[in-house]
Amino acid sequence: MELIVTYLLYALAANFCFSGSTLTFSKFTTNFSANWLNLNKAFIAAISFFITILVFSLWTKTHLESYLFWSLSGVLGLIIGDYFLMNSFSLIGPGRALMLDSFQPLLMGILAYYFLGQTLDAKKLGAIFFLLLCIFVFAHENYSQSGKWHLKGSIYALLGTSLEGISMFVARIGFDKSPEASPILGNFIRTTFAFLLLFLFARKFRSHRSEIKLTIKERLQLIVACFFGTYLSLSFYLKAIKFGDLAIISAIAISSPLFASILEIIFKKQKITKHFMVGCLCFLSGACILIFF
Repeated sequence: MELIVTYLLYALAANFCFSGSTLTFSKFTTNFSANWLNLNKAFIAAISFFITILVFSLWTKTHLESYLFWSLSGVLGLIIGDYFLMNSFSLIGPGRALMLDSFQPLLMGILAYYFLGQTLDAKKLGAIFFLLLCIFVFAHENYSQSGKWHLKGSIYALLGTSLEGISMFVARIGFDKSPEASPILGNFIRTTFAFLLLFLFARKFRSHRSEIKLTIKERLQLIVACFFGTYLSLSFYLKAIKFGDLAIISAIAISSPLFASILEIIFKKQKITKHFMVGCLCFLSGACILIFF
């Protein structure tokens, strides 16, 4: 019981750190690009993980397969997945994007049904209905405002959450290959490999980056957001998935959109629209089906 409480607290801490950074991530994605933001996120996190490893002597003997799985996890989650997720923040807002992101357990269940032969029971089908309804409500909100459906943001959020979920599954395989390895080490490999790949392709978005110069305040905002939203969030989350049940930990994702929505209302003066309330109701209905039935 004590172990369950511990990894649930780690999962909640990870969600709180990430949600608290989403407004800043949304701002920099809009002003620059998702790739530019992901490059900086990976760099700041990799440096932080490296310092942690040196200070606490966390480098242990690890199987080569673990390095390969962690590197692949970094590509899937920190490069491709975050590209779609950061763009969805910019398009539909962090709160709405994370509501769709919270259906990650359901999406993983669908993948397991098609690729692993697992069952897709009535509970999951019910949750699928509310997921589709949630997407429709947010799309209709855009339609009522601009006359266009703008499904791009919702689709990006779903692609992002799917890839993030797969990346966590791949990272877990890496830990299973080397049970003695620290989550900090796994995160260092993930973020370092992601940074190196993004740096190699940085020329494609460097010209856009040079159009805007960061003020000292913006630099501090970026560093703090990347530290909490990437370094601390990943530290807590991989600590949770190393020891905990993946399905239960994924279900805790319900806390992320709640944190993000509250922050949007407080700091961005986000109006609580009818569409937003109906979307929240659909989200909570689907989440309750997944967790309690």
